[in-house]
Amino acid sequence: MKIKQAVRETMEQAGFDLGYWNEVKDINLLTYLNYCKDKAHTKLDKSKVYKDYVDALEYIKSNYEIGSNKNNKVTDALEAFHDDAESSMVKRFWERYDDNDDDDDDDNHATTSTQQGKSLNVNYNKHPKLKNYCRKLRELLNQNSEQLSQQGRHACNMLEWNIVDYEIFSKIIIPGKIPELPNISLLSLNLKNTLAALKRKDQRFDPLIKIMQSLQEKNKISDNSEWFGKLYQWSYQLYSSTKYYDINITTVIRAISAVFLYIPPSPHIDEPENHIKMELWAKIFSAVFSLNYDTKLAPIWEFTHLISGQGDKGYSISDFAAVVVDQDEGQYPFFLAEFASENAATHKDKIVVVSEAAYELGRILVTVKNLNEWEVNEIRFHVATVGGTTINLSTITPIFNEECSALIYVYRNEHTFNLRHSNSNMESNVLEALRLITYLREIVCADGIRIKTILNRNYKVRDTVSNLRNALPNLPLTPEKSRVSKGTYTPPPHRVNYIFQNLD
Repeated sequence: MKIKQAVRETMEQAGFDLGYWNEVKDINLLTYLNYCKDKAHTKLDKSKVYKDYVDALEYIKSNYEIGSNKNNKVTDALEAFHDDAESSMVKRFWERYDDNDDDDDDDNHATTSTQQGKSLNVNYNKHPKLKNYCRKLRELLNQNSEQLSQQGRHACNMLEWNIVDYEIFSKIIIPGKIPELPNISLLSLNLKNTLAALKRKDQRFDPLIKIMQSLQEKNKISDNSEWFGKLYQWSYQLYSSTKYYDINITTVIRAISAVFLYIPPSPHIDEPENHIKMELWAKIFSAVFSLNYDTKLAPIWEFTHLISGQGDKGYSISDFAAVVVDQDEGQYPFFLAEFASENAATHKDKIVVVSEAAYELGRILVTVKNLNEWEVNEIRFHVATVGGTTINLSTITPIFNEECSALIYVYRNEHTFNLRHSNSNMESNVLEALRLITYLREIVCADGIRIKTILNRNYKVRDTVSNLRNALPNLPLTPEKSRVSKGTYTPPPHRVNYIFQNLD
């Protein structure tokens, strides 16, 4: 919102900070709070920040004619102020800000300048292979390499939630125990109708039409507009490793339009997390996870996990969840995502989303009666950490040994997609978006439907009693905290000192 010169001069004289007001495109309280947070050298005073925000709006409003575009914008922002202040996103901003005020590291429990001790109690009788795993973690913690030491701390933090890191664990267990994900199929769509729909929009989409035609010519996507195209795909799959996956026109258009039309925020304002959520990821996730009513899959923003029932301290909120709805209308996530700003040195919410997934996996396993070993090990839970236009996708898989009554969760990185490889090569960005929605629809949604089937299955399918309930882990009652990124590695004085009980 460019402010005219005369108003800028008087605002500067009045002591207003023009860094936000002269650059912002979409005025709202949340973007203003993020701007203030990044510019502040001392702790923000909530009441003062709110007063400055309202005073600036009133000042700008008084300097523009009633009915003008800028007058209308600030009037709308003023009218929305009280609702914005009570919104879940603003409340969460202050929760995160208060939680992270003294935290400048990459480990959720390192909040003081004195190194803390934390015991890890593992039942090695039930999980004998974890003994070698924990020895490996102890080695990593003592490494001089910052990267390896950090890997060890993160793995220890996950172990508190009964989760092991596949990259480390696979060297100890039989790798074949966890099946590899299938390769991403080649997207198949009705290209003729897709291009016709894009032409009906407006001239802005003419370059996108050419991109889709180019991708088809390069065999990066497949056209199933005609019957012989479908016949070719069917016969080709019999003799090739290439597989095809059909996606409907509406989903494709919504996803590629979001990527094609996405405009990054002004570099002068650090508001990428919320801007990118609304302008890019909300459109893609809604397109992918809003399936027909019969599937009972749904996208939910700001999903609450009631981890311990301890009032305000016993819940956690995921930025995004894709859920299945069971026959009793209960909501069970199968995909969780946490967002960070694009310029974050390292994503601080990995342990947050992983711990939330462990809790939700426990909910699923305790809800369904008499699950056997095969049924449990077929479940796959998906998590994502999103930084700017890049999304990293991982899986968490339960490994249940019914005979030993032992259960562990395994975390594994799967795929990374960058929807803005280059501003000058939009074709690669669109192709990456198409590969992403294929992965989400073909693999992630399929795993969600599998969980829904398990939740809704006949409880009397087995007469025997499963050992699963006895194997379920006792997870922490305190949720992991989301924090602001302030550095890539934790300074040694702030690191948690993990102590492995009964390891030697």
